Amino acid sequence: MSRPAARALLAQIALWTLFGAVHGLQVRFGYVLIQSEPIQTKYPVWLFLVWYVLRYWAWGLLAPLVAALVERVPPGPDAAASLRASLVYLGLAPVFILVHDAIAALFLSLPLVNPDGDTFAQNLRFGLGVLPVYSFLTYAALVIFFAGRHMQRALRAEEQRAALLRTTAAEAELRALQAQLEPHFLFNSLHAVSGLVLTQPKAALEMLDRIGAFLRHSLDRTPTPLHPLQEELRSLELYLAIEQVRFGERLRVRFDIDPATRDLPIPSQLLQPLVENALRHGLAPIARPGLLQVRSRRGASDWVIEIEDNGRGLAPHAKEGIGLQNTRGRLAAAGESAAQLLLAPVSGGGTQVTLRLPLPDRDAGADATTARTKQGQPPQPVWSTP
Repeated sequence: MSRPAARALLAQIALWTLFGAVHGLQVRFGYVLIQSEPIQTKYPVWLFLVWYVLRYWAWGLLAPLVAALVERVPPGPDAAASLRASLVYLGLAPVFILVHDAIAALFLSLPLVNPDGDTFAQNLRFGLGVLPVYSFLTYAALVIFFAGRHMQRALRAEEQRAALLRTTAAEAELRALQAQLEPHFLFNSLHAVSGLVLTQPKAALEMLDRIGAFLRHSLDRTPTPLHPLQEELRSLELYLAIEQVRFGERLRVRFDIDPATRDLPIPSQLLQPLVENALRHGLAPIARPGLLQVRSRRGASDWVIEIEDNGRGLAPHAKEGIGLQNTRGRLAAAGESAAQLLLAPVSGGGTQVTLRLPLPDRDAGADATTARTKQGQPPQPVWSTP
């Protein structure tokens, strides 16, 4: 027997012993409270304790059978099913009471606890004639306990199934969005290569090499809904290396990343479509050199990523393309309901995309605690859900 099973068995023995001891003491001394003269008995107190402990140990032996009955005929999710189960429990109550009293009578017939030499039949008649109400109440308590445990397990299993369905749906949506993003990227990249093959064959070969490096990196990564920002930046650098071949000296890239944000979680492949939008719609149409900036900073309760270009700027009444739609979908599928995605024009020309994400609970709590400590206030406990 394993150690947890042994502990559970000892706990059950202790519980049934406690019930029996309380009942035995109640029988031995209960009448003292209502009689003017104490009742005299020839039996010692310990014998009353043993008698009733043995009777409750008999219920301990039957408890697994009651549990099996409830599992086989469980209370249903509606009133009709629960009523049918209750009728089964009531119908089998006399059987369990009879079996219990038979086991108890067998125990009480042992010479050590049978000073009067009562027979098995006498002990059985005593149990059936004097204690049937106690037996029925004990049986009902067992049924209620096991029925409640069954319903709790069923509710937990249903919650787990619902959580699994939600997770599966979110993963399916993420896969669908990623499947939408990758062909879009490949189409644009191969279109750019085809434009370089005849005029700049060396640049076309270099671009193909960088496309291969980007795809290898994508395949080597473990597919997870979230990963650290530094992993996202690595993918972004490989992507920009491809675009650098196409743009040449017309493209400058500047990263300004707060070190405190590098390990913060972000949905995978979230930034690439935003950068692709900036290159395709902002910088590609202009003839002058373009600057693409990627910045991040951390606040007290959220953190911000900004992607800014000095290109053509926002067209009036422009509709959101696949990049922005994909990004909003990724945020929703990843459960980032508090995230904000904002577009704004830049003075002097260009567009800035601001992505504002909530900090994880533990990070937000740490920042709040640090701020209170600096202000001379005592740190407050931070509660988070696992």
